[in-house]
Amino acid sequence: EEMFPIVIKLGKPIFLVVNKLDLDTAKRHEMVAAPFVEKLHPTAVFHVSAATGAGVTPLVKATIDAMPVGEPYFDDKTLTSHPIELIVADTVREQLFSRLQDELPYSTAVVTDDITESPKGIRAMVSVYVAKDSQKGMIIGKGGELIATIKEVARKNLVHFLGERVELDVRVKVEKNWNRKLVTMKHFGLAVSKK
Repeated sequence: EEMFPIVIKLGKPIFLVVNKLDLDTAKRHEMVAAPFVEKLHPTAVFHVSAATGAGVTPLVKATIDAMPVGEPYFDDKTLTSHPIELIVADTVREQLFSRLQDELPYSTAVVTDDITESPKGIRAMVSVYVAKDSQKGMIIGKGGELIATIKEVARKNLVHFLGERVELDVRVKVEKNWNRKLVTMKHFGLAVSKK
């Protein structure tokens, strides 16, 4: 409630979004929204389910329609403001998370060691660092199958995203207890908060 005067004072369109529509078996969504409608006088009320996606499409459309028209921040060919090295590392990291179980992905660091761009496409060298010797074999997989799959799917995703040919070399390396060493974490580009 302490946010009501702040939001109203902005003088911008207000959307009231009531979530968990999929759990509303008693049809109480309108009742839940009523006090907010009374105090905020929203431009629109949306009943959505983040779990199922119900009601999200009209919310997205209304949000886009309410956005002011302005000059683009980037030209049409700019896909992202993130450097290519980060995009490559994140694409490999995504495959680690989707293919490995439990805690192991959190014990890995992915670093783009080298990247070369030419008219023939992009060539990237990526290292996946693990904290223990036993983790290396888990990522490589039997006969190198898992790391080969991770590499190939990441490569295809990069081709799709970047729209050009990509050659990707992924190596798994052991850096003992890297996740407990401040200097190593900083070297890997991981933000470290001071305590």
